[in-house]
Amino acid sequence: MRTPGRIALMVVGLIGLAIELVAGWYSFEQDEPGSGVGFLVSIGAFFVVMCVVAVVYSVLFFRNSRLVLTPGELIHRNWRGRTRRMPRDRIAGVTKALYLTDTGGVKNADVLTVIVDRDGRAISFGSGYWPMEDLAELWRRLGAPCEQWLSPDTPRMKEFRRHHRVRLPLYHTHFQGFVMLVGTAVTIAIIAAVIVAVILFG
Repeated sequence: MRTPGRIALMVVGLIGLAIELVAGWYSFEQDEPGSGVGFLVSIGAFFVVMCVVAVVYSVLFFRNSRLVLTPGELIHRNWRGRTRRMPRDRIAGVTKALYLTDTGGVKNADVLTVIVDRDGRAISFGSGYWPMEDLAELWRRLGAPCEQWLSPDTPRMKEFRRHHRVRLPLYHTHFQGFVMLVGTAVTIAIIAAVIVAVILFG
């Protein structure tokens, strides 16, 4: 967010959102007095939940995420605290793929790092919040092939899966669809809860 252009873009986006909320409130009020409040509460509740989720994820990420190289193995702990270990002599290579099209302005947020062992099992994680220079130095110390990861060219997920037989979680192979599905479910649940609350207490 240090780039002035991105800050200006965020301000414009917030102004647009405010205008949209006011227009939506006015439209609902014109149709049925009082319904505009329910609309604003629904949208407000959605954004509050999204902000809470983002904050919780960020706190968990910086608290739990670790990548440790020992003489015998590579240890990865994700934002949920789940730890996976991979023996160094079993690592076949370190690769990467694009799994996002809209990065939200975060550098390398669209890059998925994939560490593959000889059996096709993998450790995968988004590289957006990791220092890329430190990761590159880690792969060099690891000693496994990492030319594809170091290359400036990053294949899209579909192309990556076509050339690599790697078992990846569903939320990495179809990340955008997964996020849309979860987001839709959360949105419907919030709107339904607000409607029930308005009916009961309005």
